[in-house]
Amino acid sequence: ERPDIIALQEVNQSINSDKADKNLLIGYYSCNSAIPVRSDNHAYRVVNLLNEKGINYNWTWLGIKKGYDKYDEGLALLSLEPITETKAVRLSETHDYENWKTRKALGIKVNDEWYYSVHFSWWNDKDEPFLMQ
Repeated sequence: ERPDIIALQEVNQSINSDKADKNLLIGYYSCNSAIPVRSDNHAYRVVNLLNEKGINYNWTWLGIKKGYDKYDEGLALLSLEPITETKAVRLSETHDYENWKTRKALGIKVNDEWYYSVHFSWWNDKDEPFLMQ
């Protein structure tokens, strides 16, 4: 299957792994994240595996929060068509990268339409309630 758009959440990478080789960032469209793509980033690895099979996706990744003191956790979007713009939307009150309750949405513009990957809080979270987001 070759879906036009693939939206992923909790796309991790190790905080201490090497930065991804820029020459291997095939189809990557930066969303101006302060967190660099690293060599073990799940979306990066998936895109490269698909490229090896002749399936070429354009993609972006947004680091949102630190997880378990060892991961950058974020969102990714993959598109068969070129990405022309990206957008990050804060969903939670907190926007502290060190706070595991930080939540955002990542959007891509493809052919004049927007597509989003989102990751909301738990439904019963007292600090960052799902309904508010």
